[in-house]
Formats: sequence, structure tokens, C-alpha cells
Amino acid sequence: MSLVTVKDAATVWKYLNGVINVYKPAGLTVQQVRHTIIGNLCRDLNELRVRPPLQRVAIASGAESRFVVRAVEDLSDNVLVVGPRYQTEDLRVRTCANHGRLTSGVLVLGINKGLSTVFRIQQNRPLRVYRITGFLGKATESHFGDSRVIAKATVDHIGSDKIARLLASMQASHQKKMFELCGVDMQSQAAYDLAVKGTIRPADNSQPMIYGIRLAEFRRPFFTIGRPLWKLKKNPK
Repeated sequence: MSLVTVKDAATVWKYLNGVINVYKPAGLTVQQVRHTIIGNLCRDLNELRVRPPLQRVAIASGAESRFVVRAVEDLSDNVLVVGPRYQTEDLRVRTCANHGRLTSGVLVLGINKGLSTVFRIQQNRPLRVYRITGFLGKATESHFGDSRVIAKATVDHIGSDKIARLLASMQASHQKKMFELCGVDMQSQAAYDLAVKGTIRPADNSQPMIYGIRLAEFRRPFFTIGRPLWKLKKNPK
């Protein structure tokens, strides 16, 4: 398939619909990323060939008491008067799920006609996978590393086995809570029938549910919970 270079802004705008994936670094809010994308799209569109100003009919007096009718540029539609052709208010961008300021990861965004697709993805309540790194022995006001330390403690007695047991207990508690929110007993046939259908998604989105959690890495005082990042090794020759 050959590539086609498009220099007309109207053609680009016509196809500027759909869903995109964008990486959000830590330290930026979702709104900052959204505003940056909208600003860059508007800037690039305005750098392309945009439509010329509209024409208006001008009637002027000519020789021998006759009127001359001609088409002239409508100054009220000139970019020097009304501003750039494409502005930030013209683009509709919506995120599928919000990330915190200190969270890094992939953002799913819908642009223009892609907003309906993003809304359907959000209604399906997809699972989110997090990988969190913590520091033992310090407590902060907001539980994040950029906050003020309010307490300290020794951590020599804490090992990976204790953290693993705590995480397993949290996972079991959340799994039990899933069935309770669905109104079924975990030991009943209804719970089995519900489990074989796939991942259980509570109807209430306001309550976070942990489907799986384990210790991925432990280097005292640092520990990481989440899915481990396996390194791919080359096959021996």
C-alpha cells in the first residue's frame, strides 16, 4: 500500500476520527496530556493548506451612473481577524479512564467521532493492570513519595514472605467481596456458574476490586507489587 502525502487541512480533518493510545508519563495530569494533544493537532492543522477567506459581493458606482458588481474578499473571515481556522474548541477529545498525576501508563483517547467508541469501552469496565513500587520504613501524608514524611520505622524484620502473605489475604478478601456484591454465596452453584462465565465485574464502579496481586520484586527497603516484567532471552544457537 502506497503512502499519500496530504497537505490539505480539510482532508485531514475529515479523517481525524477514531481512538488513539498515548503514553502518559508520571508528573503530568490527564488534562495536561489532553490539552497538549489538542494544541498540537490544531497547530499542525493550521500549518497545512487551509481554506481561503470567503468572498462577498461588493457593489460600487462606475462610469455613466452605472453600478459595478464584483466579488471581493470578506475581511471578517480573514485569519488575521477571526484567528486560526482550527482552534482548540473544535476538537472533541475524551479519555477512557483517568490516571493519577503520579501514574504513568497508556491512555486511551477518542477523537471526534471516536468518542462513542471510547464510551462503549468505558461501559465495559476493562481491567487495569498496575505495577507499584513502595518504600518500607517511611510513611508520608499522601502515601506518595513526593509528600512529607510523617513517620519512620525499622524494617529489618520484614521479609518477602510476610508481604506475600499479606497480598494473598487481600486478594482473597476482594474475591469474596466480588460475589457478595453480586448477591451470591461463594459456596453455591450460582457462584460457580457466575465464575465460569469469565471475570466478574461489579455493577458499582466506585468500589475498586483487586483481581490479582502478588509480590513482583523485593529489595529491602524497596518492594514492587504487580505483574512481574519477564525478560525475553535469546534462544541458544
